[in-house]
Amino acid sequence: MNEPQNKRKKSNYYSQKKRKEHILEPGLKGFLCTCNFREKECIKESYYLLNLFADILNEKINPNPVTGVVKDSNSYDDISDDLSREISSLKSEKLKRFQAIDSGAKNVIFIKTTIERPVELVLEIISDIILSKQQKTRFLYRLLPIEVTCKANITDIKVSMEKLICKYFSGEPKSYAIIFNYRNNFQMNRDEIISEIANLIASKNSKHVVNLKNADLSVMVEVIRGICMLSVVPNYMKYKKYNLIQLADSVSTPTEEKYVSINSGTKVESVDTCSEIKDLSELKDNTEANEECIKTD
Repeated sequence: MNEPQNKRKKSNYYSQKKRKEHILEPGLKGFLCTCNFREKECIKESYYLLNLFADILNEKINPNPVTGVVKDSNSYDDISDDLSREISSLKSEKLKRFQAIDSGAKNVIFIKTTIERPVELVLEIISDIILSKQQKTRFLYRLLPIEVTCKANITDIKVSMEKLICKYFSGEPKSYAIIFNYRNNFQMNRDEIISEIANLIASKNSKHVVNLKNADLSVMVEVIRGICMLSVVPNYMKYKKYNLIQLADSVSTPTEEKYVSINSGTKVESVDTCSEIKDLSELKDNTEANEECIKTD
């Protein structure tokens, strides 16, 4: 009589444990992805794109990785064992380095990562889109790197943001903007957060200036429910607010084929045409819902 109940309790325990491992929480870094109702397809595209360019970036950083020292070149069994172990470790590493979790908002996906520099990875993808002038995704719209997550309160945000500001604003004067987005949260004091961030930036160098149209660095504050996601990214407006599809549209010419499927390699001609743009700095800003750029003196 008790066996079905015990099985039910065990299944509930493991399902709750698995659910907790796949929720947005403090202490993560990763990527904030947006889509238009096609979340499963967006996740697949995100996995493929991130893994592809993570491998490319790793090859650039470590062109000749040293995997180990072979003691005896004639011991083929040892070599095959080493290779099999290396392949299995690489496979497990790929499985672990990107994992989609529930963000708490519709059409928004958070992909947590174990890689150290998510901003650098996204810039590698953007650079490839600009050089190739080809669209890489159909369902993945924005790909915003997130360097740290924390609880959505002023104390935790100041602690987490101070580390990022030390990293990016301790040197020579730069222009900056503060971008504040919120979803499913109406309790945050926006003005207080922006004022605190601006004060932290000014404390590092009082010559940093605000530039809302073409800032060198943009401080990203993304709030979903009780979690705040923070990052500092370059050329936010210039790179179309990190919207990969709009960025591809802006740099492509009317005669060029627009979309290249990264999964199949097939090309689909674009129905829409866009005017040729010679300088990305001349791109006009596309305002998105619930996004505000706040100028702080």
